[in-house]
Amino acid sequence: MRAPKRRRPLRRSLLSPPEDVSLETLAERVSYVGSGEHKSYPSFAGQPKLRADASKCDPKFTDPVEITGWLRETIACGNVGAPWEGEFPRYAWHRLDM
Repeated sequence: MRAPKRRRPLRRSLLSPPEDVSLETLAERVSYVGSGEHKSYPSFAGQPKLRADASKCDPKFTDPVEITGWLRETIACGNVGAPWEGEFPRYAWHRLDM
């Protein structure tokens, strides 16, 4: 289900995790699985189902093991934001110097 149309963009920012969460432990447990909703090409995430309102993944990111490494590094560094969905943050930010 898609979110309703918003008049203003969501404000996303880095937030501290809940008190009972160890980011280092969490980082060891996460893995990247991908989403067809952000793909315009067939990938390890399945067939493309790009949403009109979704950002498109760069086609050169094809290795889920490498992306999982980036995700783990990002979480361990605390570059995460709310809301938290169960044990995991909804957002994580990582910058590549390419």
